[in-house]
Amino acid sequence: MIGFTSASRPKDQVLGLPECGNGLPSPWFSGYLQASPTKHLHYVFVTSLSDPDNDPVVVWFNGGPGCSSLLALFQEHGPFVIDDGQYYIKPNPEPWNKRANVLYLESPAGVGFSVGDTPQDRIHNDMTQSKDALAALLDFYAGFPEFLTNDLYISGESYGGIYTPYLAWQIHNHNSLVQVYKQTLSLPLKGFIVANGATDWDLDISPAFPDVVYNFNLIPPRMIKNYTDNNCTFYFRDVKQPNPDNAICTELWGKINDLWQGLNWYDLFRKVYPQSAELNATDDQARTKTVMIGNEEKTYKVGFTFQEYTSWLNQMPMYQASQPLLGTFLSDYVNRADVRRALNIPDSVQAWSMCSNEVSSNYHLQLEGSLFIYKILMQYDYKILFFSGDTDGAVPTLGTRRWIETLNMAPQWKRQEVTTLFTNWIHDLPIA
Repeated sequence: MIGFTSASRPKDQVLGLPECGNGLPSPWFSGYLQASPTKHLHYVFVTSLSDPDNDPVVVWFNGGPGCSSLLALFQEHGPFVIDDGQYYIKPNPEPWNKRANVLYLESPAGVGFSVGDTPQDRIHNDMTQSKDALAALLDFYAGFPEFLTNDLYISGESYGGIYTPYLAWQIHNHNSLVQVYKQTLSLPLKGFIVANGATDWDLDISPAFPDVVYNFNLIPPRMIKNYTDNNCTFYFRDVKQPNPDNAICTELWGKINDLWQGLNWYDLFRKVYPQSAELNATDDQARTKTVMIGNEEKTYKVGFTFQEYTSWLNQMPMYQASQPLLGTFLSDYVNRADVRRALNIPDSVQAWSMCSNEVSSNYHLQLEGSLFIYKILMQYDYKILFFSGDTDGAVPTLGTRRWIETLNMAPQWKRQEVTTLFTNWIHDLPIA
């Protein structure tokens, strides 16, 4: 049991980060939020560079399930980042906190530096994860009540396409009860943002993947024709049984996956980093490192593979040689004793891993995905943004387009405005 408290948060302030210069460009906080008496979620709160008193609060989730949101903080859109193929941390010229207060939440318990005191605390599903996230968010506002006047948005990527709408839905339900009982805190939710997010298991990820690799000219026409003619369908992480479950479809599925080996799963046009033999080692012994924290030696696994970050790849035939080991410097950096101290991590907390095998293997998927939540929340005055990189192989844009079409959206939900904004941005034109 770790003695965390949920009082005011001055003790959580981050005074600086190793290798990131003197001080920080805006105030940071790092500590723990209570999801239950035995579950404590690690957070990093990075305040806005522009107008923290008025800019929105944006909660961020990475995916997995079971992967840490420090991946986004230090590799995607935080103030300091480690780029692919680089082994140093540097300022990010376009961080999300340029115009927002960003709350990076390591969820659920057992992920990253987040703690679940008992084995049961590290067993989750979509509903329990979202309830814990709501409890942690209420604890956050108890420590930072000054941000209750700022707009609140929930955001995430990949399996965060489940986490994000679920938390928005939990907040919506919570606020509805507040209106009735007028006893607890109402949260200023204005909407949510999803990036290449898993949503509908009947259309997303594996069901869309054969068409995606065919459209990228990675498989021949006869292969996709055979797959289609045999009505073959495989599903994310075997959330449903393959249909039909027969030798012909299984063989075709294997051949389809053989042909994309060696490419970057997250960007089919992008170079795979790194390429050195040392960093491509994927056996556990080669990847295990140790660090002294206090008087205890802690072990951690370096980096992550495609299958570890995108756990449904465990159900897809892949060659170990085709999986680069990503994020090795990030693993070493976050596990350093001085970085842990800077982030206010108690010595008793486990070493940091990008993705938790324990959480991932004990995460129970729910068949309904998150599509039903869109149908509920679109009836209210929430802003919803879903954006996709169209070369992503993990959660392809094609699947997203297919489930969006099933919503039969009213005209105000069409994408005309987004298309205009995107065109102006591409051509460096002023946006009205």
